[in-house]
Amino acid sequence: MPGFIINTTFSVDKTVNQPWLKWIQKDFIPFVQNSGICKSHLLSRVMLQGGEDDFTYSLQIRITDPQQSLLYDSLCHSALEKQLPEIFPNTVYYFKTVLKIIE
Repeated sequence: MPGFIINTTFSVDKTVNQPWLKWIQKDFIPFVQNSGICKSHLLSRVMLQGGEDDFTYSLQIRITDPQQSLLYDSLCHSALEKQLPEIFPNTVYYFKTVLKIIE
């Protein structure tokens, strides 16, 4: 099933890990789902060797068309860029990549 994944990797300071998890699950993911862009999503924790105190997460948003990435940027990612520094100043860092599904 071809398609694309918008992957955002988050590095979350342990002091805000639980509030951030609640926010991403209760606020941001539903916002993305309601945008109509998201075919499906997956939130997972990146497991680093010896990193029990490291809180790195991957949010994967599945889309069908690369043009939806532009729509995601203008609607969802721009909201993320605005909200994260306001809610979690200097404690959550992130970067976004777009992946093409091979199989």
